[in-house]
Amino acid sequence: VVVQDPGMPPPDPNAEAVAPPEPVESEVDIHVLIAPLMAEANEPAADANGAAEPNEAAAPDVNDVATALEIIPPMPAEANAVGIAEPNAVAEPNIAAVVEPNTTDANTPAAVKVAFHDTCADVLKTYVTERGLVDYAALSRKRLELKAVLAEFDTLDPAVYTSWPEADRLAFWINAYNLQMLHIIAQNYPITGSPWLRAVWGSDSIRHITGIMTDYKFMVMREQYTLEEIERRYFMVPSVDPKVLLALCQGCLSGPPLRNAPYTGEDLDKQLDAQVRRFFEDRENLRLDRAAGEVVLSSLLQATWYGKAFTHRYGTDKKFKSQPASTAAVLNFLCRYVSESEASYLEIGTYTVKWSKFDWTVNDKSKR
Repeated sequence: VVVQDPGMPPPDPNAEAVAPPEPVESEVDIHVLIAPLMAEANEPAADANGAAEPNEAAAPDVNDVATALEIIPPMPAEANAVGIAEPNAVAEPNIAAVVEPNTTDANTPAAVKVAFHDTCADVLKTYVTERGLVDYAALSRKRLELKAVLAEFDTLDPAVYTSWPEADRLAFWINAYNLQMLHIIAQNYPITGSPWLRAVWGSDSIRHITGIMTDYKFMVMREQYTLEEIERRYFMVPSVDPKVLLALCQGCLSGPPLRNAPYTGEDLDKQLDAQVRRFFEDRENLRLDRAAGEVVLSSLLQATWYGKAFTHRYGTDKKFKSQPASTAAVLNFLCRYVSESEASYLEIGTYTVKWSKFDWTVNDKSKR
């Protein structure tokens, strides 16, 4: 049934049928398709009478819109909420939604390393006094307890150790060194020696224990060490502040006092500073005699012992010009830990540096 518009003339039955034009295939430009949409979105609204402003773009054809929607993937809800996104735009991350990692998780390396340092705590607290003396008589009877702690140093996984911060690794070696020194002395307690040597060194000198630094071998993380090797590899190196040397137990009265708590990476710098001040509180390790024009220092700080280790970090040619390089470095280091008046005297005073006599008497609680 053909419905004809009454205003139009009837079709001529003799007219030659005209075929509709063939569609021309062409590549569809997506920008051409969406241009009307973009233009419409940016055009101002019509006025109150419904008339469009001049130059208003014609409404897009419904078929064109449908085609464009088939080509363009749907935008996320967030983009629709704020308008049409630019092509290929990268959405900004939701900053407020980012959650910081839980650094206090018990499974993190930090929790493991803290627990490891604490393995030394009971031995140090039980057998070391506040003054830094050691109850070797009791410790020698409990050597198995000490050996069990040292076994923890041997069985520690090197991968766990390397995951620790540098300060924790350094604390690890200080604790290992000090506990091994206690173990060596406990093995040889009570200390004895030949009558001739007792007459020279005294009956309680640790010098009767031959080869403390070089002959006694032990295992740390499945590798063999001596005290001398630990000292050389981990403490006597330019990258390490030589103040760590004043935290090492020498097993005798002239050595640095032993802490009765382990060193830890978290507090290592504060612990070492406190240890240095404690060491210099002993008048045998530091004495300024202005009347005699003398500064007496511990023999540990001589160039033939630990003195040269201070030159890399604390060496100076600006002060202490009359002193050897290692002594100048030690004095420069010392000025950080004494009072302002003492530091002034060390820097500009006229004095002679002398070294105290080293007391090798074992740091035994029962002897003091």
